[in-house]
Formats: sequence, structure tokens, C-alpha cells
Amino acid sequence: MSLLYANGEKSVNIMLGYDKASFIFGKTSGKGIEVNIIKEAFGLVGYKVNISQGTRAEQEAVLYKKNKIDGVATLTPRDNRFFPSDIVSTYHNVVITRKKDNIKINSLNNLAKINFVAWKNSFNDLGGKYYHYFNPKDGKYKKSYHDNFSQIDDAQMFFSKKVDALVSDKTIFNWFKLYFDRNDKFTVHHIFNSTTTYPVLFKDKKIRDIFNKGLRKLKKSGRYDAIIKFYETQNVDKLIRFSNLLSDISSRYLFNNNIKKIKEILKKFLFHPDILSFSLKKAGKNIDFVNIHRTNNQKIENFETVTSKVHYTAKGDILYLGKFTLYYKKNYRQKNGILIPPLKVFKSLKQDDYNYRATCKFNPHKVANF
Repeated sequence: MSLLYANGEKSVNIMLGYDKASFIFGKTSGKGIEVNIIKEAFGLVGYKVNISQGTRAEQEAVLYKKNKIDGVATLTPRDNRFFPSDIVSTYHNVVITRKKDNIKINSLNNLAKINFVAWKNSFNDLGGKYYHYFNPKDGKYKKSYHDNFSQIDDAQMFFSKKVDALVSDKTIFNWFKLYFDRNDKFTVHHIFNSTTTYPVLFKDKKIRDIFNKGLRKLKKSGRYDAIIKFYETQNVDKLIRFSNLLSDISSRYLFNNNIKKIKEILKKFLFHPDILSFSLKKAGKNIDFVNIHRTNNQKIENFETVTSKVHYTAKGDILYLGKFTLYYKKNYRQKNGILIPPLKVFKSLKQDDYNYRATCKFNPHKVANF
């Protein structure tokens, strides 16, 4: 059993997958439906969660090794040596077509007659008949099937009309529509017999039971459903990119310990009313190097965070300097304001202030439609 205590606080280490927005964003974001559910469930029973991300193969590998990882989400249990939690996430896999194409899909036989795209290796996940039809080795209709390493690339293929249909989870597809700003009409075809559900697999029964207690509280309170609804209706990817942008802009001034300049710049980006605060911590330090609030003496409550690592390139070496944190309201709504300020704000700063990873010049015009 691995119950870690840091500064008197109980904590656990959980590993998730990556690039399944909005269940989990990217490879290092630590944001998404699954992250929020796991963190908040553990939080209700007094535990802090440290999140890491990896491929499915990496997740499976850490389960069978002695390490600091206490549990892995979301994998299907393959043997009884691990302890699955109650259901954390549910995937409703469907086929989506453009309504104006008037394509009727009532079975896999219909799907086999058109070109479609699905997530990487989906031929292993949707049953024996699906595998028989679409596996790339000897699938009966393998020419109809396409997949990509990134599900964003899947959606791009579909929206750009390179394929006739997309096989995806409904929640993930709703996020795709937000990400690509699509208001088209689509038809959803329910041809798969069941949903796919996933627990967290724990190495220790005691930790599993503690988590289940918190998860049941989360579901009973209604917060579980609220988390899912939030990610279906708000494009959190923009907050992640916004955080990355500000960490990049701050990097050279953190490297030079120029607190005054960082504050001067970051204050100009406290533009959206649902963005509460920014903070910068130096590597190895637990206190804030910079902390800027929307209003003086503001007490931050009911908030979420996005964190970004701050790097700086000096003499060819990439240095890790610390962490940038963006605080936003739990009920954040993108439509409540503008995330990126007007271009005149960028023009008021010097070109050197836009120092993306300190290696290439930043063009403010690129964020005009952020």
C-alpha cells in the first residue's frame, strides 16, 4: 500500500491516459472529466491526488511493478489481482454522420459500405464482429476503416469531409464541436449494443474502498453530473492554451527574477470576469513568487485550476523554472467575456515580451481569434 504524506497531507498517485478530450486533455494537462471526478472524490474523504499520464501500455506496465502509483484509470480489469472501483467514466460509442448527407446506418453492414474514422485501434474495442470486419490485417471491410493516433485528427477528417462518418463517444464528439466551432447538423446512429464503463484499478483494497466512499458522495451530491456537463459545454482547451501562453510570456522574467515586469504583463491578461487569479512558483519552492488577483484581498473559493510548466532556453539548454497556475471559477462560462484581451494590449508591450519558449518570436496576431 502506498499512502503518501507530504506536509501532513494524505495523498495518492493516480495514472491516467491521454488525449481523450474531454475525459482527459493532452499528455500533460492534468485536466478533464476523469481528472476532476477522481480528484474531487478523493478530496471528499481528505486525500490529495497527484496525477500522471501515459499510454495504455505504460498504464498497464505500472500496475505490475513496484512503484509509487496507487491506481490506474481507465483500464478494463484483466485479472483479479487488482481492485476495481465503482464506475468512474462511461463511454457511449456511436456513429455520427452529417445530416445533409442523409446516410442511414442501422448496423455494422451499413457502416462497412462507407468510409469512416475511429479512434486508434478501435477494432479491438467494439466486439468480435467489428474486429472481423475492420481489423487492418484481414478485416473483411478493412478499406472502409481509418484511424489516427489523435482523436482530434479523427474529427478533423470528418469535419473536412474526407470520410463519411465518425465513430466516437458522444461526450468526446460534443467537445469536438466546441473545439472546431461547428454548428452543423449531425445524425447520431446507435448501432453498438452497450456502453463501455471504466473504474480505477487500485493495487490496494483499502485505498479502493476509501475512493469508493468519496465517489459515492460525489454522485449523490449531483457534482458528478455537473462535472460532465461543464466539460460538454465549455471549451477548457482554450484555458489550457491560455495558461501555456502566459507561462511562456513569463519565462524570461522568472529566469531573471523580475517580479515587477511579470506583474505588469500578467495584469493585462486578467480580462475575463471568470478568471480569478494567476500565480507563479519557482521550482523547488512552495511559496508563490508572483500572485495576482482580480481584486485586492480577494479570497478564492469554488475555483478550478490549470497549471503549466515554465521553461526557458539559455545557451541551448532547456531549463525548468517552475509552475504557472491559472485560477478560474467552477462555473466558468466562456461566453461571459473575452479570454484574450484586444490587440492594443499586445501592442503596448515590447516584442521581447513575447518570447515563446524563449526560442521563437511570438506573433500577437495569431491569438486574435483565440
